[in-house]
Amino acid sequence: MVPLVDTPDPLIAFSTAILNRSFGESRAQQQTSLRKKIFDHKVSAGHEAAVKIFADSQKETLEKVFLKTVSKEKEVTARVFRTAYKVAKENQSFNHFEAEIDVQALNGLDIGRILHSRNACANIITHISAEMKKQVVQEIVEGTDKFALIIDESTTLSKKSTLILYLRVCLKKLNMESPVNLVLDLVELENVTSRGIFNAVMKCLAGHKIDENVLKSRLVALACDEAAVMLGEKYGVGVLLKEKFPSIVIWHCCNHRLELCVSDVVKKMASINRFKGFIDNLYVLYHASPKNSRELHVCADELGVQLLKIGRVLNTRWVASSFRTVSAVWENYEVLANHFAAAKVDQTRDPLERSKYEGPHRKLTSTCFILDLGLMCDALQELSDVSEELQHRDLDLFRANKKLQILMNTFVSRKGSPGIFYAQAETAVNNRSFMGIELYVKSKEDPINDVVFYDHLAQRGCSVETMQCWPIVPA
Repeated sequence: MVPLVDTPDPLIAFSTAILNRSFGESRAQQQTSLRKKIFDHKVSAGHEAAVKIFADSQKETLEKVFLKTVSKEKEVTARVFRTAYKVAKENQSFNHFEAEIDVQALNGLDIGRILHSRNACANIITHISAEMKKQVVQEIVEGTDKFALIIDESTTLSKKSTLILYLRVCLKKLNMESPVNLVLDLVELENVTSRGIFNAVMKCLAGHKIDENVLKSRLVALACDEAAVMLGEKYGVGVLLKEKFPSIVIWHCCNHRLELCVSDVVKKMASINRFKGFIDNLYVLYHASPKNSRELHVCADELGVQLLKIGRVLNTRWVASSFRTVSAVWENYEVLANHFAAAKVDQTRDPLERSKYEGPHRKLTSTCFILDLGLMCDALQELSDVSEELQHRDLDLFRANKKLQILMNTFVSRKGSPGIFYAQAETAVNNRSFMGIELYVKSKEDPINDVVFYDHLAQRGCSVETMQCWPIVPA
């Protein structure tokens, strides 16, 4: 058996070793020697270095340097983000972002070395919009404010069917004074039937955490156009939403109703289609041929007239664009007539090309066309003004109804008293001259009957402003 030996205490052993190394025979001499060694160690280079290292560790220099670096990087990134947000806020091209960054760098501002491209700008804006949308949707879900759903179907240039969703809401927590339209999402449709659109809408809302409980308690209305797939009486999207949420109101856009009213009148009267076809020919003539466009500008410069853009009329665009087109033809009438007159006798053109201008020139200088042009200017001006007013975001239903009533009363009164443009056209027909251009009577065509035209507009317009045609508000 090996005898057990007690292990000495390391501290005692260390103290004993120091005492043994101390000088002096007595204990007092040894302590004096030790104090001298401690004093010498205090002023030694090794001790001072140790004290400095300990003091530096207490200052947390490395941690502070790291935090300072991170804070600087955050500030630089924030500058870049604010610049990208400004580009989006001003509806500028992403190419402006790179120029903005270069200007800030030239002014001596530290904007870092990354996130300076237009692709980075697009990604930054996408991130900011996603975070802002998430915050707004969270306020809607957690709050108590009512909201309406606005949907519209469209087709992209690549022929893909898409659906854009808006939420119309007034959030008191965000200090909104009036309702605003918030773009919720743009959804690509795999199925363009009413059931497919309905499923896409519900899936999109669920993806933004707007569940059925929120919709049942706070969704008050659905607004859309009058496409059959949207407002079909049996299987439209409105009917499907109404079955799931019986308390909502289905609303058809008043502005779209006004457009359909005009479209019905155009289909009803063949003489309007004749006028529309001629204006469309003018559009094709000057937009498909740069040579004709340059010659028209030369004629305008010679006459000192500011040339207005000629577009299409009474197509899928709002009636405001149609008024701009007929107004351009009215204002540029002298320029158009002179250009047609010069082109039909231009010897630099071949006979076939010269003959293309003979018919339009005779049409343009006929009394029938002048009366039609004046009539359309009067009607489209009134329709354009109401259409633009109906697009105001702060317009309420009461004021919209008043404006539509005034419009219908104006159409009724126009059957007995012509408008400003039509009165000028009648004067020009009686004088056989309009803006210095000689007119002739075309016996084979009759002008648009202004009484019948305004009567059709008034009858069709009544369906827009009559309260009996509005959706019934559920109890």
